[in-house]
Amino acid sequence: MDAWSALIWFLVSLTTLALFSRWLSGLVQGVGWLLFRDERAVFLLTYVVFLPGILIHELSHWAVAWLLGMRPRQFSLWPKLRGRRVEMGSVRVRSGGTLRDSLTGLAPLLVGSLIILLVSYRIFDAAPLQQAWQRGGFGAAWDVFWAAFGVPNAWLWAYLVFAVSNAMFPSSSDRRPLLPLLLYVAITGLFFYLIGWLPRLVIPADMMAQASGALRTLTTAFAFTIALDILIALPLLAMQFLLVPLRSE
Repeated sequence: MDAWSALIWFLVSLTTLALFSRWLSGLVQGVGWLLFRDERAVFLLTYVVFLPGILIHELSHWAVAWLLGMRPRQFSLWPKLRGRRVEMGSVRVRSGGTLRDSLTGLAPLLVGSLIILLVSYRIFDAAPLQQAWQRGGFGAAWDVFWAAFGVPNAWLWAYLVFAVSNAMFPSSSDRRPLLPLLLYVAITGLFFYLIGWLPRLVIPADMMAQASGALRTLTTAFAFTIALDILIALPLLAMQFLLVPLRSE
C-alpha cells in the first residue's frame, strides 16, 4: 500500500505541476498584453521569461535525437508564430519510428525532472519539507520552504527551477507520436511494478522501500516547485489586478 501511495502522490504532483505550467504561461502572456497591447511584444516577453527552460527543452530534444541516430538539424531558439500557435524553439529531426520519436519528445520532461530534483535537494535542501509536512502540516512545511531561501543566490536558482519546470512539458508536436507524458508515467509505474508489484517475482522488501523512497523524493521536489510557482505567481497576479482597471479606462 505504501508503494501505491507513493505512486498516487507522484501522479498528483506531476499533474498539478503540468496544470500550473499552462496557467503560468497564460498569466505571463496576460500581463504582457496589459503592459504592451502588442502581440509580438507579448511573445518576446514570454520568450525572455522562460528562456533558460526553452534552451534546456530544445537541447534535450537535440541530444536524445542525436543519441538515437535521428540526425537532428535546424536547431532554433527564436519564437515564431505559426497560425494561432507560438513556437518558442524547435529542433527538426527525421522520424525514427514511434518509439524513438516518442523518446525524443519525452526528453525535456525527463531532463527537466532531473534538474528540478538536483536543484531542490542539492541547493535548497528540500528533504526536510516532507518531514515538516508529516509533523506539522501546511504551516510547518511553509516555514521550511521559506528557510530554504537562505542559500547563496537563492532567487537565481529559484528562477532556474521556475523556467525549467514551466518549459519541460511536451508541446503539441512532442505529444503527437505517443503522448510522451503518459509514456513517462507508464515507465515509472512499470519500474515499480517490476521491482515488487508482480506477485510471482521475489523482490527484497528493502528494494521496494528504496524505490518508494525515490518516488517520494521526486514528489517532494515537484511539491517544492509548485510552491515556488505560487510564490512567483503572486506579483504577476498583483500586476494583473492593478493593470486591468488602468487599461479599461
